Amino acid sequence: MSADLLGDENDQRLDPNVAASAFPDIDGVDGAGEKYPDIGDIGGVGGDTQMDSSTRGISPSGAQPDEITQFESSFPALEGEEVDSGVLAAPAEPTEPAISSAPSALSVHAATAPKTPVSAPLFSAKQDSEPESEAVREWGEKRASEIATRDAASEKEKEDIRLKAERAIDSFYKDYNTRKETKIKENKQEEEKFMNERTDGLGKGTTWERICGLLDVDNPHNKQLNRKDMYRFKEVLMGLRKQGDRAPGAAGY
Repeated sequence: MSADLLGDENDQRLDPNVAASAFPDIDGVDGAGEKYPDIGDIGGVGGDTQMDSSTRGISPSGAQPDEITQFESSFPALEGEEVDSGVLAAPAEPTEPAISSAPSALSVHAATAPKTPVSAPLFSAKQDSEPESEAVREWGEKRASEIATRDAASEKEKEDIRLKAERAIDSFYKDYNTRKETKIKENKQEEEKFMNERTDGLGKGTTWERICGLLDVDNPHNKQLNRKDMYRFKEVLMGLRKQGDRAPGAAGY
């Protein structure tokens, strides 16, 4: 297996010339020395940085000193630019902080600047200075008079309602007190009458006579005793009353 991977000693694939023929040179690389004879070994990897006599006096751009002088005379240097050894100096980088700080300064100035007072329109001042017409003045006076009259009528109506409410409340309590006193007197009179009748009733007749008088058994319109279930009870009471003193419990207890 190792022989297949590494090959044997007679294998032509291990020959450097055979391997190089598999990768031809790139067009334009070979023969560069013939096309550019003036360019020598300048720098490079491990090379010497010293230029020979044929390359001295040639600028990096490939122009001759006379051409550089003619170019400088045709295009003089701007202010702030320096030319050193025939090579144009790189332009100075713009100062971004100065540019960026300008808007902030303007914004601060705009924020702190006092606002200009806006004057009122000219036509409004002209209207204020003009006197009111007679019709407008009369209309305003009439409207004010109507409002005053309506307010006075409203106040009067409110006062009348308040007085009526007070009189109604007073009348209610007065009538209530009068009826209360009258009812108390009537109740006392009825109580006194009931007590006298009870005392007189206990002094006369038998117990069954008094019971029949309280139940009003002699009244034919007494609905309580005229019912079918109370009819027998009514007959018993009337029978005891007829017996007089001979009835059981007639003398009382």
